[in-house]
Amino acid sequence: MKKTPRPPTSISKDEVRLFREAVSGVQPFSQQPRVNSRPVAIKKPAKPFSGAPQDAIISEDGESFRRVNIDPATFSALKAGRFNPENVLDLHGNTVEKAMQRLTDFINQKTSLHQTCQLVITGKGSHSPEGFSPVRNSTLGLMPTFPQVVAFCWATPSHGGSGAFFLLIDGSQS
Repeated sequence: MKKTPRPPTSISKDEVRLFREAVSGVQPFSQQPRVNSRPVAIKKPAKPFSGAPQDAIISEDGESFRRVNIDPATFSALKAGRFNPENVLDLHGNTVEKAMQRLTDFINQKTSLHQTCQLVITGKGSHSPEGFSPVRNSTLGLMPTFPQVVAFCWATPSHGGSGAFFLLIDGSQS
């Protein structure tokens, strides 16, 4: 289908005068040569978890994890939120020590003979005096140390986004 050209828009003398008045005090930019302002992508090195088993793949940002025996399609489905969490552990308002104990108990109780998806809510730390969530950071370090934790990643926005994690547990791995 051929497009028909638009008729030219006419601008009245009053509109021209108003425009000139509006921009009368504006100074033009200096005509210095432009530089390529396109940002250069710098690949960050992976941040390994302390105590993480060697048979794991850890994402570049350190906030997702999968063991090598977990199918990439399963991991993609976890990240896309296609698993419904069977249980939720909310760690808001806990000290780091209390949160780590609760997480340990939670993972050990949820171990079964098949893969299960769990939701762990840590919060983002927006209201923390430190400006980040110490519970979240500690949770990220502890989860890969459990052999039954086969994958985790940020939750979808409807489940808490970056303040929560989907956790895939497989009891046959323990």
